[in-house]
Amino acid sequence: MKAGRSLSLVVILGGLSLSACASWQPVPIRPTVADHAQIRVTRSDSSQVMLNDPPMYGDSLGGFTTEEACVESVGCYDREVETRLPLSEVLRIEALEVDGRPRRAAALGAALGVVLFLSSLSFSFSAPG
Repeated sequence: MKAGRSLSLVVILGGLSLSACASWQPVPIRPTVADHAQIRVTRSDSSQVMLNDPPMYGDSLGGFTTEEACVESVGCYDREVETRLPLSEVLRIEALEVDGRPRRAAALGAALGVVLFLSSLSFSFSAPG
């Protein structure tokens, strides 16, 4: 029973170590836009679009957006569509930035959970005196 509780603790703490505080942070258009796998672009009309793998094309920002496509014989699926936005229509560009401090704290907690789990296993398998 004690091993089961410790295993649950390890699973919970392990899940927490995989999550970290992340937030959308403004990034300059050049040269760092291409350094991000995904960016969120706010257009001058306040609409937003997510771009994957964003390269620069002269005075335009490119990338791929995900759209749902439906075909009667197949059904619906997501497909990537190449998109280009003129920089004159771009109000703001943001990228998802992860703060590593909570991840380190959660990793320490997960390590403690593993130690507790292993110590409970050694007690559960020890022969009674």
